[in-house]
Amino acid sequence: FTGVTSCNQPQVGDQLVEYGCPTADYKVLGTVKDSAGKPIKGIQVVTEETFRDKSVLRDTTYSDANGQFSFQKSDFPTERTLNVIFNDVDGVENGGEFESKTVSEVEYKQDKKGSGWYHGSFTAEVNAQLDKKASE
Repeated sequence: FTGVTSCNQPQVGDQLVEYGCPTADYKVLGTVKDSAGKPIKGIQVVTEETFRDKSVLRDTTYSDANGQFSFQKSDFPTERTLNVIFNDVDGVENGGEFESKTVSEVEYKQDKKGSGWYHGSFTAEVNAQLDKKASE
């Protein structure tokens, strides 16, 4: 790449010139249990993040045999609202049919400070208890 540079002067006065994009790490984790406190496997967990500009980003995973789930990503740091939706998509296969549940306006808590372009890491923990569907 001869002749290609991003900056002719790496420093302007006493200020270092930087080029990059701000980033932060985000993690959502938790456990899904039934009303008796037993973990539920196979529950669909959907995160729905709404950003300041009203755009919505959705992500999906499933609870494991211990009822645990987690999402992890790096993203542009901005104000965001997090909703987490729990759906039983496998029916009676994992201990019965369960009602869906939404946990709204979950807050991320910063667990690691950042510096420079890196704004640190943030975690949201969401534990849900799902009730069995009533028999018809």
